[in-house]
Amino acid sequence: MNDNNSPLVSVIVPVYNSKLYLQRCLDSILNQTYLNFELIIVNDGSTDSSKDILRKYVNLDDRIVIINQNNMGRAVARNTGIENVTGDYIMFVDSDDYVGPNFISDAVKAIVEDTDIVCFGMTIKTEQEDKQYISIQENKSLTKEEAMRLLINDNYLWNKMYRKSLFDNVKFPVGKDYEDVYINWKLFHIARTVINLSISSNYFYVVRKDSVVNHPTPTSIIDSFEASYEQYEAYQNYYPKLNNEILDNIIGKAISYVTYREYGLRPDLDDKVRQILKDNNIPKDFDLIHRLSMMIFKVSEPSANLLFKLRKLFKRSI
Repeated sequence: MNDNNSPLVSVIVPVYNSKLYLQRCLDSILNQTYLNFELIIVNDGSTDSSKDILRKYVNLDDRIVIINQNNMGRAVARNTGIENVTGDYIMFVDSDDYVGPNFISDAVKAIVEDTDIVCFGMTIKTEQEDKQYISIQENKSLTKEEAMRLLINDNYLWNKMYRKSLFDNVKFPVGKDYEDVYINWKLFHIARTVINLSISSNYFYVVRKDSVVNHPTPTSIIDSFEASYEQYEAYQNYYPKLNNEILDNIIGKAISYVTYREYGLRPDLDDKVRQILKDNNIPKDFDLIHRLSMMIFKVSEPSANLLFKLRKLFKRSI
């Protein structure tokens, strides 16, 4: 491929204690069919041998830039990466995941003159199976409403390519988990054209047992709900036609919040959760556990809190 007139794509990889997965991740990026890219690696104060692995890549390819910083969290690492890119477009890869050889090229091929975001599917890898995930089964330019609808259930960074200028006034919130949920709706809101590709073989999301998603903490649950609630409020203001769909999403986040929270850490969010669960009907497509949880909360919040406490104790014991 002749890349002389092709856009420079900046791939940002935050790294923190990823020694078991890091080489696979970086090699998959360097094995791209598209050549006009730079790889920005931000080592966020790793304490394992990740830094030693990175040293091997310093002189391997002149497209690689390695930045070392004290441990300040994923959001700061991503912001650091953005501050150091020189590309026209940005893509994100988590250091425990990996990508296919056409990860960049397929996204670049989809660009038209005013394309700000390109979305595509992914393969979710667990110990049991590989699951293909594609939000929209069609290659197309999305209307604003279609793009915002996609984001309700596909609120990830790594299966998308973003025009760099979108981040001029949007930064990842420091010290937060679910940093992608905090900002993705803002990026989609200001984007001119969003392209969707029905491809699932370019990003491989590896589900780890020790991830924040699988082991929620009181802080991560707060961040998840807070980020989702900001998105919910924005949709109410700007995209009222999507209100029912975003409502189902925030109800699910509210149930997770009351299940795993430490009561009293955020009274302001406690009140929002209480209002959401008591003022709305139970979504018909919720599974039995979520339906029962919401039903009990509506009848008696103290009883629901006791049930959730028992559920947490049971999960810790297995």
